[in-house]
Amino acid sequence: MKFRGNDMPAKPEDFEFAKKQWSLTEKLLAEGKLKMMPTVRQGGLEGVFEGLEDLRSGKVSAQKLVYKI
Repeated sequence: MKFRGNDMPAKPEDFEFAKKQWSLTEKLLAEGKLKMMPTVRQGGLEGVFEGLEDLRSGKVSAQKLVYKI
């Protein structure tokens, strides 16, 4: 595989690690130990700019910002 012009050979150990992580993530989600945290904000598309600024300044972390349009 090439990435930005550089050869990046596949590594079987990376694949095995990813399979284990995905399996664990599915289990934790099913058990309710991991939860999505969407935050619904006002302002439509205009509000997205404020949300981006909040992300840049560190006011928002580990949340999914949702805007109704």
